[in-house]
Amino acid sequence: MELGALLVDQNRHDEARKVLEPLTQHGNDSHRGQAFYHLGRDEYRTDHAAEADKDLDEAIKYDPDILNTVRGNLLRGLVYEDLKRPDDAARSYQLALTVDKDAAQPLEGLVRLSLAAGKTDEALTYWRRYTAAVGDDFDGLLTAADFALRLQHWDDAFDLASKARDQKFHEKE
Repeated sequence: MELGALLVDQNRHDEARKVLEPLTQHGNDSHRGQAFYHLGRDEYRTDHAAEADKDLDEAIKYDPDILNTVRGNLLRGLVYEDLKRPDDAARSYQLALTVDKDAAQPLEGLVRLSLAAGKTDEALTYWRRYTAAVGDDFDGLLTAADFALRLQHWDDAFDLASKARDQKFHEKE
């Protein structure tokens, strides 16, 4: 199982499937659920959201708690976003926040979905939480600055981008 997960992480998709697909047929339900979960991750990484959704459904059949993590719900939300199912994506991100209320990635997804739906007040609430969650993370600060621009919070965008710049200013490109 771990080998299959590592291969997915390394984008060695064909090899990952060769390891994981047999595991979906044998073993206890928990292992089969994990195999389907990692196959879903692999399908998502190769831009096959519909197949990823099916694999995640299969994972839940074998292990109903397999997605009850931040990472599991985040993956489900990302798959739903790719499938143009924003309400389901938002529910998945909300479920991720029940596991960790300060998880940055689900908050980022909720900001993105709220902005796409034109729900500026909702996006602003999630953006504030996201900004606090990323702390001093460089990439998080840049994303928060981008969201601030989209929310027309010019001063906040400038402050966040400046904070990110100051962190990386001393590094050579």
